[in-house]
Amino acid sequence: VFSKPDVDKGTAGCLRVLVVSARKLRNADLMSKSDPYVSVHLGLQKAATPTIQDDLEPNLELLLDVASVNTSHLSDEILFKVWDEDHIRAAQGSDDSLGLLRCPFHRLLREGGEVDIKQKLEETTTGELHVQIRFEPHRSSGGYPCSSPSEAVVWEFSVSHGFQSFDDPCQ
Repeated sequence: VFSKPDVDKGTAGCLRVLVVSARKLRNADLMSKSDPYVSVHLGLQKAATPTIQDDLEPNLELLLDVASVNTSHLSDEILFKVWDEDHIRAAQGSDDSLGLLRCPFHRLLREGGEVDIKQKLEETTTGELHVQIRFEPHRSSGGYPCSSPSEAVVWEFSVSHGFQSFDDPCQ
C-alpha cells in the first residue's frame, strides 16, 4: 500500500541564497535607524533573514534554502525585498519597504547556476543589496536535491480497494 516514489516528481532542483549585505539603506524610522531584514521570493515560496536592529549598513552573511524549484519556476523572477521591521504595529503600522532587487531565473541558468549580484535597489531613493544565488539541479540519478538521500523519506499512498469516507457528506 505504501511505496517510495521512483523520482522526485516536478522538482528541477534547489535554490540557495547567501544574503551578504545591504548598504546605504533608507532610514524609515523616526526615533532610531531602520531595522532591516530581507525576504526572498520564488513563486509562492518565501524565506527571510532575521531582523538586524538599528542598522543602515547590515552585514548579514545568512544562507537561506529558499525553494524547491519546479520546472515552472525556471521562467520566474527571484525577488528580494528589503524591509524595515516595525515592532509596535499599532503605533507604527506595517513593515516599511526599503526597496527590492529582481533576478530573472533564466539569468541564473545562463550564468551556470551561480550569480553574485551587488546592485542598487529598485523602488527606493537609496540602497544596495549584495546576494549570491546558487541553483542546484535535481540529480539525474534520482533523489532529493535539498537534502541528502538518507534524510529524505517520502511516501506515496495508493488506494487499491476503494475509499470509504467516515463522513457521509464527503462521499
